Amino acid sequence: MGNETMATRWGFCGAGRICEDFCATMVTLPREEHKLMAIADTFNDNAELYAQKFNIEKVYESYEDMADDPDIDVVYIATINPDHHRLCLIFLKADKHVLCEKPMTLTLAGCEELLKVAKEKKLFFMEGEWSRCFPVYDQIRKELDSGSLGDVKLIQTSICMSGYQCERVEKRALGGGGLKDIGCYTIQAALLAFKGMPTKIVAEVDMVDNGEVDAGGSVILCYPGGRMAVLTYHTHITGADNSLHILGTRGSIHVEAPFWIPTKVRTPNGDYEFPLPDSGYNYNYEYSSGFVYEQNAVRDCLKKGLTENPVITHAESRTIAAISDEILRQFGIQYDSP
Repeated sequence: MGNETMATRWGFCGAGRICEDFCATMVTLPREEHKLMAIADTFNDNAELYAQKFNIEKVYESYEDMADDPDIDVVYIATINPDHHRLCLIFLKADKHVLCEKPMTLTLAGCEELLKVAKEKKLFFMEGEWSRCFPVYDQIRKELDSGSLGDVKLIQTSICMSGYQCERVEKRALGGGGLKDIGCYTIQAALLAFKGMPTKIVAEVDMVDNGEVDAGGSVILCYPGGRMAVLTYHTHITGADNSLHILGTRGSIHVEAPFWIPTKVRTPNGDYEFPLPDSGYNYNYEYSSGFVYEQNAVRDCLKKGLTENPVITHAESRTIAAISDEILRQFGIQYDSP
């Protein structure tokens, strides 16, 4: 980034609804810290619209042209899932730092390739598991490090949301499927306490009507010592608890719903609440004001010269991809894109 007192100069790749929310949050942060430099989208007119709405300086019709812009430090990639791998490579090879929306790729092989390129180029690369940047997750890590739970034996969590019956989620060619879209949140939650690959993965699935991808599933991750993570996700139903329980021999942590974008947590050392910042913007997705945590985390990493975020490391992104690969293998789902 050069002078660490300079603003982090952002480029935005893909002008969809999630990118709109991301930009709407960023403009609430100090301009001397975050600068909305450029946006690119090859499929619609939203890039021009967002540029006007959020005072983004440059608009590109080509991702390659934006990759050549010397005034960009880091690119936020928020296109549909099958494009993530290709676009990450474009920007990494152009010496741009990258924050890529989850899932960073659709396959473990694709994930490993991106991490390898980022390492070789000595660039910051982060998968957008934004949950890890929320203050509640900071508190969870403190509790786990303190040993207040004793030996963690069981993790239980669910994420079930209706309203996902759409082409993007139900078509394999579009990188659809419940696991890649929302189920990955449950995997990252399990990895807070259980590090590395499980010794056994047991998965059952409910497929969408066209049979191409999973609508939902139940997964058990088994670890040595009888430790288990019981994970449930579904894109077509509602009414689930959608909380997170981390249970140990001496205490437990309870994260209130929605656990992936939380504001409240109960721990052995007390109850904590971290209200979301209120930007006043009419977001496409509830809780999007929480993007400030991720945005500030990226800037902090760049200022420190880090190539990965300690709260969601490259190793963890690889583990999430590996677990997902095995679950999908059991489901008989194989994507066309890396």
